[in-house]
Amino acid sequence: MILKETTLSFFDNQAVVRIHSDSETDCIILTVTELEKSIEKSTTGNTHYVEASTTEIYLDPDGAEQIARELLLASGVNQNEWS
Repeated sequence: MILKETTLSFFDNQAVVRIHSDSETDCIILTVTELEKSIEKSTTGNTHYVEASTTEIYLDPDGAEQIARELLLASGVNQNEWS
C-alpha cells in the first residue's frame, strides 16, 4: 500500500519518491525513481519523462523513524513539536 508519493523536480530531471508499507514484513519501503527528460518524446509545452533508475530501501520501523528525525533535523524543524 502506498502511503505517500511526492515528485521532486531538478532542472530536466524528476524524482518520484514513494513510501510503501509492507504489513507482511513490518517494513517501510522507500522507493526513489529517477525520471529524465526524453528529448525525442517531448514537444513544445509538453515535457515527457522516462524512467532512468529505481532504488528501493527497506527500513524497519526504528530505521524509518531515525530517517524521519534526521530529515526534520536537517530541515530545521523543532523535533519537540513532532510527535
